[in-house]
Amino acid sequence: MIRRVNWLGPVSISIAVATSACHLIPSGRAHKERESQLAHQPKAQREVAAPPGIDEKALTPLEGAALRRAQLTLAQIIEQLPQVDYLRQDTRCENLIESPQPSLAAQRAYVAGRQAWHEKRTVEAKRQLELALRVAPKRAAILRLLGQIYTYSGNRVRGAYYLKQAVEIDPANVESLFLLGRFALGQKKWSEAIATFHFSLEKSNGQCDPALAGLIPYYLSIALMQKGYAQAAINQTESFLDNERRLRQPTRYARELIVRTRKAPNLWVRIGDLHHKLNRPNQAIGAYEIADGSVRDESGLARRLIYTYLRLGLDEKAQQCVIGQINRSADKSNTVQLVQYLIDHDIRAADLARYLQSAYLQENRPEALVLAIVDLLPHHLRSALLTEHLSYRPQDRQVFDRWLELTLPQGAASASRSDLEAAIDLTETLMLA
Repeated sequence: MIRRVNWLGPVSISIAVATSACHLIPSGRAHKERESQLAHQPKAQREVAAPPGIDEKALTPLEGAALRRAQLTLAQIIEQLPQVDYLRQDTRCENLIESPQPSLAAQRAYVAGRQAWHEKRTVEAKRQLELALRVAPKRAAILRLLGQIYTYSGNRVRGAYYLKQAVEIDPANVESLFLLGRFALGQKKWSEAIATFHFSLEKSNGQCDPALAGLIPYYLSIALMQKGYAQAAINQTESFLDNERRLRQPTRYARELIVRTRKAPNLWVRIGDLHHKLNRPNQAIGAYEIADGSVRDESGLARRLIYTYLRLGLDEKAQQCVIGQINRSADKSNTVQLVQYLIDHDIRAADLARYLQSAYLQENRPEALVLAIVDLLPHHLRSALLTEHLSYRPQDRQVFDRWLELTLPQGAASASRSDLEAAIDLTETLMLA
C-alpha cells in the first residue's frame, strides 16, 4: 500500500506555469511603452553571478572609465575618433578631382563592363572596366563599379582599394561608404567602421536604396558594441528595429534586410545584455520580455530573465521561469543547475521545494518537476515522494530509476533485507497498476 506524503507543510502559492521562455508578456514592439512602467519597478537589490551557460562578461555591469565610455552618445564618440583618410574633406587635392568627360572608348568599355556584370559574366566585367579605367583613371563611376564587383565576387581587399578612390572623388555615394564600413568591420577596425557608417548615415537622405539605408544602423550598432559603446549601440539597434521601411524592389540589400529583420528577437536579447552592462536591469527586463516566445535560444533567454529577476529582487518570477524551463527541458542536468542557481542566490531550498510542489500538483505531476524537487527535500522524504508519484504515473521510468538509486544506493548485493523487500513490493505494485 502506498502512503500519501505531506512533503513540507501546507502550500499556499499559486502560479501560472510558463509556456514560452518565461511568458510574462506577449512579444512585440512594446519596448517604448514599457519604459515608463519599468521606471517604477524595484531597482537592483543584490549582486548576482551570471547564470550557468551565460558568459559573465555579457551581463556584468561596467564601472568607472568603462562605464563612462559605454554611456557616450554617438555624437560624442564621433568627436573623439581619429579621422579616416578617405573621409577627410580638408585634404582633397587636384589629383582627386574627377577627370573630365571620358572618351567614347572609355564610355563603351564602361557600358560593356556594366552589362557583363548584370549578366553575371564577372571576369569580362572586370576586364572591360579595367580597360575603361586605364583610359579614364579618375572616374568615380568606374572605380565604384569595379569596387562593388571585386567585393561581391569575394576579393574584398581589392574591392576596398577601388571603393576608397571612388569615395575620395565622390563622398556622397552611400553604397560605396556602406561597403567600406563593412570591410572595416570585417578587418576588426572598429573605429574606422563607426566613422564610415556614421558618414554613410548622414548621406542617406532618401536618395539611396531604402533597404541599404535601413541596414546601416544594424552594422553601426555592431561596431559600437565591439568598442564598448553600449548606449550608442542600443540606440542604433533600436533604430534598426523601429524603422518603417517600404522596399521598392527586391534588391540585394532588400533580401539581406529581410533576413536581418527576421532575427529581431535576438537583437532584443542583445539590447537587454547591453542594458545590464549599463547597470539598468529594469530596462533589460523589458527588452528580454519582447524577445520572449520568439527567440530560438529559449534556454539562453530564460537564464537571462532569471538572472535579471534575481537582480531586481523578483524571486517569485525567477522561480516561475525555472519551472517553465523544467517543464520543457529534456536535459535534467540543465534544470538541476538552475535550481541550484536559485539556492545559491538566497532562495532557501525548503521555500523552493514548496513552490515547485505547487506547480507539480497544478500541472498534473510532470516527471521533470518531481525529479527537480526530490533533491531539495530532506533525505527521509525523498523515497516517499517518488513512491507517491509512481502511484499516479507508474510509466515514468526515470522516476522509478531514481527511486531505486535512493532505496538501493549500494546495489542489490549490499542492500538490507527490508530495502530489497520494499523494492520488490513497489515493482509488483507498478506491474499491476
